[in-house]
Amino acid sequence: MKTSDAERKRAQRLRDKERGLTELRVKLEPEELGMLNDSAAGRRLFRSPYDLNEYIALLIREDHARLKRQLVQLQTQHCKKCGAMAPGDLSGCVCAGDYQCWQTRGRNKLLIKIKGL
Repeated sequence: MKTSDAERKRAQRLRDKERGLTELRVKLEPEELGMLNDSAAGRRLFRSPYDLNEYIALLIREDHARLKRQLVQLQTQHCKKCGAMAPGDLSGCVCAGDYQCWQTRGRNKLLIKIKGL
């Protein structure tokens, strides 16, 4: 007996749910989509380009590893006002806003920076 498209799709969703997969929808400008496609191809020279899902998953993993390295580096710094180790209380340092407070000056070190813009 032939299975309908709806039944196959329902089964696929169930398999994805059992595997813990989450589907995200992303809106990209045409320029961003072009950049994504160029990068997915450029990172696999002489082979077929990365699948966009695979490429985005790799970017997430790479950025997460970079964040962990940055957080380890930050643990050597402290607030010159209250002495708390960086990054400090995530709800905000009581000294935030003071020029000596690490959170006032250093919090931007974790932001994703775009070079050349």
